[in-house]
Amino acid sequence: MKSILKKAAGIAVAATLAFGMIGCSDPSVSNDPVFIPVPMVKIECSTGDFYIAKTELTYAKWYEVYQWAVKNGYVFQHLGREGNSGTDGAAPSANSKQPVTYVSWRDAVVWCNAASEMEGLTPVYEYEGSTLKEAENYDSLGTNTANTTNVDRGNGKAEKATEKADANGYRLPTEAEWEYAAKGGAEYKYSGSDNIKEVAWYLGNSDNKIHDVGTKATNGYELHDMSGNVGELCWSSGSSNRYYRGGSWSSFQDPCVVSVHSQISPYNRYDNLGFRVVRNAR
Repeated sequence: MKSILKKAAGIAVAATLAFGMIGCSDPSVSNDPVFIPVPMVKIECSTGDFYIAKTELTYAKWYEVYQWAVKNGYVFQHLGREGNSGTDGAAPSANSKQPVTYVSWRDAVVWCNAASEMEGLTPVYEYEGSTLKEAENYDSLGTNTANTTNVDRGNGKAEKATEKADANGYRLPTEAEWEYAAKGGAEYKYSGSDNIKEVAWYLGNSDNKIHDVGTKATNGYELHDMSGNVGELCWSSGSSNRYYRGGSWSSFQDPCVVSVHSQISPYNRYDNLGFRVVRNAR
């Protein structure tokens, strides 16, 4: 079983980013009356306010939206897995509060659009002016290239999607948004503490498994698990790879540092990688 975060210097590229301040003030808890998949915190920014989920997306919520989505024209690469030991696509069990894993970046952006439409919000991601609904891609011969290792050949609708500026639906955070939120208003090494064991499930304390979301201490913005448990996919465009942040249950300490990021191909999936949603606040 592959794992992209088992070593601080693994197959993915890890680098320290120096993001500047993005004009955000102290956050406040959202009172948005519209349905949200998990409680969210509002980050007020001069560049645009946004809500960010307090936890990583659980398998229970993934499954609920996925079931609706496939009946309404959405196409995914993968079924999703409950934590790191569940069965792909199975009904939620007692472990349903564990993060969804074994989904690709392509799956994540399509799920965001499906969740938005399901709740009457405006989907964020578009492909050639239409709502992105397909994580899979087909070449000119009709061959499914969803799982290809050839990035150019697999550069399909999801990778070429753009964001609709005025949309209020769910989306992946940018790296700048993710890092600002992960810091929680302080300069700790990890999200919420310099003591990793207080705020993160990682190789040193996870017992080699994923844990329910929200079982470690929060950072200053009331956000759980932004260090450890599962790595979190971020929005990026214009390159063949995408980025994820935060370290995981199977990583050493270094990938859990707030300033570290790593790369992944948009069609790959792993048992220690999930995502967290955000929304524009308008």
